[in-house]
Amino acid sequence: MTSEAQPRTERPFARAGARLAAAGVLLVALYTTVTSPLVPWWLIALAGTVFGLAVWRPAVALLVVVWLAPWGERMADIPVRAAEILLCAFMAGWAVRFRRQAPRAELPLKGVVGPAVAFAAVVVVSWSRLAVSRAPEESLWTTLRLVPADYLVTAGRDPHTAAAVLLLLNVALYVGTLALSRQEPALPRRVLFSVALSGLLAAAASVVAVPITYLTTGDFNEVLRYVVITRSRGSFHLHDVNAAGPHYILAGLLSLPFARTPAPAQVWWRAGYLVLVVALWMSGSRAAWVAGALGMAVWWAAHQRAARGRHLPAVSTHVLAIVAMVVLVALTASARLGTESASSGSAIRSLAIRAEFLETSLRMWATSPALGVGVGTYYDRSNEFMPPGIRAIYGHENAHNYYLQVATELGVIGFALFLWWLGSALASMWHGTQRHPRDGVLLAALCGCTAYLLTCVTGHPFLVVEAAIPFWVSLAAGVALARLLDAPAADR
Repeated sequence: MTSEAQPRTERPFARAGARLAAAGVLLVALYTTVTSPLVPWWLIALAGTVFGLAVWRPAVALLVVVWLAPWGERMADIPVRAAEILLCAFMAGWAVRFRRQAPRAELPLKGVVGPAVAFAAVVVVSWSRLAVSRAPEESLWTTLRLVPADYLVTAGRDPHTAAAVLLLLNVALYVGTLALSRQEPALPRRVLFSVALSGLLAAAASVVAVPITYLTTGDFNEVLRYVVITRSRGSFHLHDVNAAGPHYILAGLLSLPFARTPAPAQVWWRAGYLVLVVALWMSGSRAAWVAGALGMAVWWAAHQRAARGRHLPAVSTHVLAIVAMVVLVALTASARLGTESASSGSAIRSLAIRAEFLETSLRMWATSPALGVGVGTYYDRSNEFMPPGIRAIYGHENAHNYYLQVATELGVIGFALFLWWLGSALASMWHGTQRHPRDGVLLAALCGCTAYLLTCVTGHPFLVVEAAIPFWVSLAAGVALARLLDAPAADR
């Protein structure tokens, strides 16, 4: 009797200890933020507000982070990591919350949390290998000390530490959103709505910024540079236009079911779609155009099928996984169809450049195929493996294919776990849409997340935290919604 009861009494203490340890690390990082002269006072005030909300109502604090995170680059100048400061404030406040809220719904997390945690473990191992290899020049303790003190307020003297912490924050955000959905069953739909509307507002800001800049400066070149033959590319809320495109597409697809509202509100949603198209054109992201068109076609076909009372095709997730891998390999290999002789800025020339990035990644991966070259080291080491063509242009650069970047840095093991994580989440959403074909929000989440992942074949939006946060909360919200729909009506 005593031996059976003992594990139950120890478990809460173990969880509380882990929670307080995480809170300690996060609070040290936030203290460094507060005392840094680089951080503006109003960002500190925002972080304090998010922290207080997380102590009071974590679900509300998460929604605030979802709304504010895409604007991180506008909140503070480099090297301050504004979006991650808000994310850490949310997690710290939630961790120190003494009163734990009981679950209000059955939300089984088996099969969707394990892969994410396993991937996080590989990231920690990869980081540890790099940290140990730096001895005796720098001790392991020195590197450990930089994790809380240096990450949020500088670009980081250790790029591999910054990359590892970002990945771990993504995992924590995904798992945290799932956990909060147990306590707040309405949270998944609110998260998806927030990602959709905040993305449309970001697109509107990009469009409106051009005429405002012209009116305030009188420089017509600000308008002209978007319409000439070798036009510029731009986005108001993100410097990386290749990350802005996936963010727009995710928001646009997620907004489709919410736009089916009474007539007055529909006008605003349609205006939002108009500015979304313009902002997407301004970003110049061809991959986002293609992925968005495919996602829209799938959503429309599935929606029409559901309207006729028909279920989605009974396709096994194993078959879908094989198809996904074939598509991933085919899209990656399609870069070899490019040619350097094409005109500057053309799609064919862009493919040729990405073919050289593909060659760079494969050369680097070959040096350590199982464990990878180390988390966060791709950029610094890329110059060693680049062909002369892109070395002359970039010098150092990321892979322009996030899947290859993960495979190169974390090896076959990390790459397999990353695909397992994504695959398990998408499979859960797919099964949910088969059982509940009339739930347009769940279908939109599946289409939006899949389209976003397609753009990662030619880009790396996950390296931009302002574009990564909307995806990870959307993925978790989609999984939670699929599982909640299967729960008894009383639990929802």
